[in-house]
Amino acid sequence: MKSYSITDSLEFARIMRNCAAESLSEEYTGEPKYYSDEELDQIVTLHQVESIISEHSLGVDEDDKEIIDTDVFNNIFDEVRNLIYQSAMCQLAAKGYVECAWDDEKNKMVFWVDDKTDNIYNK
Repeated sequence: MKSYSITDSLEFARIMRNCAAESLSEEYTGEPKYYSDEELDQIVTLHQVESIISEHSLGVDEDDKEIIDTDVFNNIFDEVRNLIYQSAMCQLAAKGYVECAWDDEKNKMVFWVDDKTDNIYNK
């Protein structure tokens, strides 16, 4: 499989984060939505995305640039997308718009809207 060096890690992280956020928007609303860096910084930082890239990379080249291939690219995209989703859901829960709890049987956090609470759907 062909591999690629990331020559501008900050710009790659920015593009990865923007595309992942637009992908989530399109999945849930039917239309892609552009998000500003300021909006996305509130959900996931570029430093977090750069860390994900570094964790998944195949190593570094002779110029100390991260190396990825198609599989690594897809893994990074999926992890950034999941991080955005999870962070956004946690923020909604912290604001009281949704409820959340840890499900021991499923070994994951679950979210739901409680009809009895004063959330955005009841206003």
